[in-house]
Amino acid sequence: LLPLDPTAGSINIQAIAVDSDNNLWYSTDGGLWEYQFSSDKEGSPVKHLDCDEMGINIISLFVDAYRGIWIGTFGQGIFLYDPVLKNVRRYQEEDGLANDNILSIAGNDTHIWLATLGGVSKTSLEKVHFDGSGNDLFVNYHNQHGLGTDYIYQSFIDSRGRVWFATDGRGLTVLDQGVFTNYPGEDMDSNGIFYSITEVEVQSMWVS
Repeated sequence: LLPLDPTAGSINIQAIAVDSDNNLWYSTDGGLWEYQFSSDKEGSPVKHLDCDEMGINIISLFVDAYRGIWIGTFGQGIFLYDPVLKNVRRYQEEDGLANDNILSIAGNDTHIWLATLGGVSKTSLEKVHFDGSGNDLFVNYHNQHGLGTDYIYQSFIDSRGRVWFATDGRGLTVLDQGVFTNYPGEDMDSNGIFYSITEVEVQSMWVS
């Protein structure tokens, strides 16, 4: 167990992510914290954002290739936090986001995928970090595009670059070379509700 200082705030951890320096980022109902393993600050969590002050509930986290911290919230959209400059940008439905409930965040060197309760949003890392605005910042996908449902619990990018989606009641959906393929729950002896996806070794997918 990590020695997370209970005096530094709530220890009800809701989301975690690891940056390129192997520092742990985690959210509680009180804020966004960083636990540094490789510095003279080791053993003392650093609070970066205050959830009460911002009026947000953080439920997902992701550190991108530019070291930006993506902060998914329940009902308040997505935030992009620069831990060096300490600035925060917020994106909501009015900015083109599919939905303001961000249940999962996945990414690679070029793109970020957001799983929401209203479909999936995709954005370009380069455009977000070096432009950050515009009506075309997000590309959204919905049931009619082939997701199977708009309730998506997780997005996951596998070793072949395919993007998988865990759906609420419609099994798994995969986007491969621009084509969506859905694998309903009955194909896997289940009720079709999947919450998480991961890959073990190469091309071996595990779901819960």
